[in-house]
Amino acid sequence: TDGETPLTLGTDYTVSYSANTNAGTATVTITGNGDYSGTVEKTFEVTPKEITVSWGEQTSFVYNGTEQSPTATAGNLVSGDECTITVSGAKDVGSYTAKAVDLSNSNYKLPSENLEKTFEITPKEISIVWRGQTLFYSGTEQAPTVTAEGIVNNDDCTITVSGAAKDIGPHTATATVFCNDNYKQPTENLEKPFEITQREISVAWGELILFYNGAEQVPTATVEGVLDGDNCELTVTGAQKNVGKHTATVTVECGDKDYYKLPTENLEKPFEITQREITIVGEQTSFTYDGAEHIPTVTLEGVLDGDNCELTVTGAQKNVGKHTATVTVECGDIDYYKLPENAGTPFEITPKEITIAWEEQTLFFYNGAEQAPTATAEGLVNGDECTIIVSGAKDVGTYTATATALSNSNYKLPTENLEKQFEISISKTTKLDNLSEKNYVAQNGEMLTGTLRYKHKISIADGATVILNGVKIDGEDDQNYIWAGITCEGDCNIILAENSVNTVKGFYHGYPGILVLKDKTLTILGTGSLYASSNGKGAGIGGSTYGLIGNIVIRGGNITASGGEGAAGIGCGNTKESIERPENIDSFESFGSITISGGTITAIGGEGAAGIGGGRKGEIGNITISGGTVTATGGKNAAGIGSGQDGAFDNITISGDNTKVTAIKGEDAPYSIGKSAFGSRTGKITIGGIETSDIETSTGTFK
Repeated sequence: TDGETPLTLGTDYTVSYSANTNAGTATVTITGNGDYSGTVEKTFEVTPKEITVSWGEQTSFVYNGTEQSPTATAGNLVSGDECTITVSGAKDVGSYTAKAVDLSNSNYKLPSENLEKTFEITPKEISIVWRGQTLFYSGTEQAPTVTAEGIVNNDDCTITVSGAAKDIGPHTATATVFCNDNYKQPTENLEKPFEITQREISVAWGELILFYNGAEQVPTATVEGVLDGDNCELTVTGAQKNVGKHTATVTVECGDKDYYKLPTENLEKPFEITQREITIVGEQTSFTYDGAEHIPTVTLEGVLDGDNCELTVTGAQKNVGKHTATVTVECGDIDYYKLPENAGTPFEITPKEITIAWEEQTLFFYNGAEQAPTATAEGLVNGDECTIIVSGAKDVGTYTATATALSNSNYKLPTENLEKQFEISISKTTKLDNLSEKNYVAQNGEMLTGTLRYKHKISIADGATVILNGVKIDGEDDQNYIWAGITCEGDCNIILAENSVNTVKGFYHGYPGILVLKDKTLTILGTGSLYASSNGKGAGIGGSTYGLIGNIVIRGGNITASGGEGAAGIGCGNTKESIERPENIDSFESFGSITISGGTITAIGGEGAAGIGGGRKGEIGNITISGGTVTATGGKNAAGIGSGQDGAFDNITISGDNTKVTAIKGEDAPYSIGKSAFGSRTGKITIGGIETSDIETSTGTFK
């Protein structure tokens, strides 16, 4: 502006304010309008308003443990405002000056006058409260307890009581109070009469169910509440001896002292005497086996002297094990005792320890079966038998045999001498290529190998086990060489060495590849291969045309056996005429049996002969197949398994979950398993546990 022209509010300029309500610095802002522009800001102060102070009328206060002062009220306030005056005060008894020192609202200020007010705090009155004015005799001095009421702020105030008394009767207790100056000492109720009365006692009963003991008895009773040093006597009457229900009575006397109030209740109590339990105690319950019967020694516990109870023990045992003897108890007509129910006393017979005696033989020749030194049990009871089971070995080598178990559970192994060193070896190896002996007999543990160059007779000694490892015996039909490829002189074992291929062919046409003599047994085992055949009318494995066949047992190997004309692959040779059975022979078992339990077997019969079984006009005993894979093919007019033409057999049994049998009958034969043309049987045919008739199927597989 020009400084001279007056401006109009609202037209030429506007005015606004901020922070101009409460005490403090405020701001005014002037802003130009219309022909005027620009802004001008100015600050100004809003000062607190002075109040007036009005003091309350109360200027005397009673001590309450907290700070107190007169009240001061602020006046001259803007309508709606609040403002509290802070006044200084005091807590303890005394005369003080209260001062207004501060305000709660900063928009106001204290005046310069009427800021103080005198006041006083006076002592607080307290009272005392008595408790326990009736007391029971305790044997020591006692008095009622007293407490002060009106004490605040956990202030300390001590009260002592005098006049404690011990004896029964009326007494007076006096209280003395010691408090600080903030309290007014009480002057009333400082004495209090009290009385000590008789102490109540009671009767407590013990166990009320008693067991018969042969003497008079009564429950125990005690007096409860009598103090140490005082004597109150208790008498219980009503003792009884016999079993039954009774009543006991108690009497209590405390002499000439009147400190106790004698009980009037619970002075009688029913009680019962019950049967006395007796128990059976085994004194000797463990025995060592000695072949004699044993029974525990037992006694009765709980039977009183003078009473008689009889005890009977039964159930004696001889053999090792845990047993229970039966105990019977009788006490006659006495009913004082509770007899044990189902009385049994366990006892044990433990094994007797043997001693081991090892045989001297520690060198064995390989026979394809597990071998070990023999251990004999010593220290056995007369008449007992006990076999020691010894771990052994099969293959060539040095081993330690160990006694592992016993066949008789009445004995146990010792802790020493359980082992024995032994060796399995081959006695010698014989090469047939260089054999010079015309009649060679292989001995136990011997291994044969190579090709027989000369027309020598090869036999196996009676009871010997011989190993074939790549043997080739190709017999020639010549009447100068009347023998089989291999002849078993008695019982013998042939082991087919692992991975070996062996060929055995008979010499003279009436002899088999391997000859088994009457009443003797040939056992073939191992995993190698064997091809056995005849040069004419002998079996592949079994008999010739000139005698009865022995027993053939096959446990393993890959075997192919081919019979000549009228001869079985495995079994009888071609018998020209039926052999007349001697009078002392009752069954076909005397004509030899065939047992196969393992291996892969192929048996081919010649014309008129079974693959496995009889040859033409031959007779065979039992044929049993319980394992392995067997293929048997019969020749013309003959069964795969069974009799040859015009021949006979006893029983055929095929069993085993893993057994596989294929039987093929020959041309014009009636059955695959069973009789051949014009043949017969006296026994049964059983397959898989089921008896059946002769099987006609031309090619049959059976399990």
